Amino acid sequence: MHMQLLHNNKIIIFDRTDFGASNLSLPAGRCRSHRNDVSLKFDCTAYSILYDVVFDSIRPLLVQTDTWCSSGAVIADGTLIQTGGYSDGERAARTFTPCDDDCKELPEYLSVRRWYASTQILQDGRIILVGSRNAFSYEFFPKNFLNSISPVNYYLRFLRDTRDPREENGAVEHKTA
Repeated sequence: MHMQLLHNNKIIIFDRTDFGASNLSLPAGRCRSHRNDVSLKFDCTAYSILYDVVFDSIRPLLVQTDTWCSSGAVIADGTLIQTGGYSDGERAARTFTPCDDDCKELPEYLSVRRWYASTQILQDGRIILVGSRNAFSYEFFPKNFLNSISPVNYYLRFLRDTRDPREENGAVEHKTA
């Protein structure tokens, strides 16, 4: 699970989708349907909410893809750019503008799987996405669609050279001498 404080004193909270139904229902008739989901193929519960700090209220959000292990950044206009995740979400990008009802999803937007990637806002307003488990590259959001000769991602040897092949979510058992 992770949270992001937005510019309007609201907090968006994301949770994973692969542990079964949540305890919060989506509004009537709204459901997510994914044939490859590891837990529920059809689900009408919410895995993301918008929390209003001032009114102490929540609003369930429909997010179609799994946001577990994703990353995000808020750009100058207040839009949350949320990228990567697990399973069907690993190559997705999502945008959330606080006045919208739900996240807008861009499936397969990212060039490679971004699971545990890092994001940072650049001075020009773009976002750089760096690395991921077994992704030794970086890319930008939004993509540069005007320059067709620009690569979609850039190899970063440093990421491969510093990878610990024994890692497993930080749960490596280290032996002491």
